[in-house]
Amino acid sequence: TKRAPWDGIKKEEIIYFKNSGEPVIAEARVARVMQFQFKNIGEVRKVVKKYGKQIALVNRNPKTWDSLPRYAVLIWLKRAEAVKPFNIDKTGFGSAAAWLTAKNFKKV
Repeated sequence: TKRAPWDGIKKEEIIYFKNSGEPVIAEARVARVMQFQFKNIGEVRKVVKKYGKQIALVNRNPKTWDSLPRYAVLIWLKRAEAVKPFNIDKTGFGSAAAWLTAKNFKKV
């Protein structure tokens, strides 16, 4: 589905990283973003052929997957580094939200 970060992440923005149930521990800047909306297996194969090794796909044969993706977001990062751990409040984003997008992250 078109869920975050679809249309919600841009070049030069900062991404923060955390493990589930733990504080934020790292950040990186977005170097490049590409979005794909697949109509058929041929389009999936083309992206897998070009980027599959870079994104560490173990099985690069879409024919053997349980289902084909309809959408994909590829994000290139730069300047990844550890940060002083800090907590965030995910209230209002959904309990299982893997991605949060906010205009001012200091308010989260």
